[in-house]
Amino acid sequence: MIEVKDRAPRGNKDETAGGKAHRHKVRLPSGPSAQGGVPRAALGTSISSIREADGRVSGLKFNILAMELYWKLSKAENKAFHFVLPYRWYLYGAVVDGYMLRDCIKFDHPDNELGTNVEAVSAGLFDMRSAPAGLREEIEPFTWDLARKHAGQAGIPGMLRDHYRMVPLPFQRDFLEWSQLTRAMLFGYEPDDSRTVALHFNRLVKSYPQELEPRLTSAFGRLALCLEPIVTGRTTGDLGKLREAVTALWDFWTAFCLFLSVRYNEGLPDARLKSYRAHAETELPAYKRRLSAYLENGYLQEGFIATRLGQDIAPLSRFMVEKARLTLEKGCHQSPDL
Repeated sequence: MIEVKDRAPRGNKDETAGGKAHRHKVRLPSGPSAQGGVPRAALGTSISSIREADGRVSGLKFNILAMELYWKLSKAENKAFHFVLPYRWYLYGAVVDGYMLRDCIKFDHPDNELGTNVEAVSAGLFDMRSAPAGLREEIEPFTWDLARKHAGQAGIPGMLRDHYRMVPLPFQRDFLEWSQLTRAMLFGYEPDDSRTVALHFNRLVKSYPQELEPRLTSAFGRLALCLEPIVTGRTTGDLGKLREAVTALWDFWTAFCLFLSVRYNEGLPDARLKSYRAHAETELPAYKRRLSAYLENGYLQEGFIATRLGQDIAPLSRFMVEKARLTLEKGCHQSPDL
C-alpha cells in the first residue's frame, strides 16, 4: 500500500506559510529598460548564444539559460550587475514572463513551453553600450559555454537536470527523473527495467508536497493508489502499462504546475498572479473530473465489476465514465473543493 507522505518544500528561506504565494517582494519599475542595460544584455546574450549553438532559439533553452544567468549575476560582488527577472516555476522549470518582457523578447507560441521559439523584439537587445563596465566579460563566456555544452536536441535532458538543481521542491526533481527515465524507455533509448521504474515511482509518491495545494493532495493519493499495481506489478517489456502510467501522471503534473507557478515566482505583479490563480482554479475541477473518469475506467478494466454483473466491459465502462462525469459536474456546483 502506498502512502503519500507530507514533506515540507525546500524553498528559499523567506517562504511564507499557510499556502500563500512564495515570492520576493520585488517589481520591475517599468520594464527592463528602467533597470539599465543589464537585463537587456542578459536576454540578448542568451538569445545569441543559443542561436549560435543551435541555429534556432528554443524557448525552453532560453528560459533555462536566462535563469542561469540571472542566478549567476544575483551572486555577483558588483551590485550593478544585479537585476530583477520576472519568472515562475512551471512544467519544464523556471519560465520568464514574456508579457512583462514584451519590450525585449517575443515567444512565437507562448502557450507551448516545450515547442516555442523566442526572438528579440529589437536589435537594441544586443547593444552592450549601456551595460555596466565588465558585464560583457562576466556573461558572454558563461552563456557561450552553457549553450555549447547543451547544444542541439540531445542537450535538452542534461540541461534540464542541471537546471532542476534550483527547484524549490524535491518533488519537481523526482518528477523530472521519472519522466526522463520512462520516456527514454518508451522511445527505445533505454532498455525497459520494471524494477527501476517502480523505485522511481515510489520516490515520486513519497516526495509529494501535500501542503502546496491541499485540494490536489487527495487526488494525487487516489491516482497513486490506482497506479501502484500498474507500475509495480507490470513485467519488463509491458510498455502499454508504462505508457498508461506516464500519461496519467503527466495529466496530474499539468494541474499541479498551475498551483506551483502561483506559489513559486518572482517579480510578477499582482494582476498577473491573479490571472494565473484564476486559471488554476478553473482547471482544478476539470482535472478532478478527468481523474475520476480515469479511475472508474481503470477499476472496470480490472474486471471485477464486469465479472460480477456478467456484462461486456466496453459499454459498461463508457456508461460508468459518463455517470462519474455527470456526478462530479453536479458536485462542483455544490462544493468549491471539487
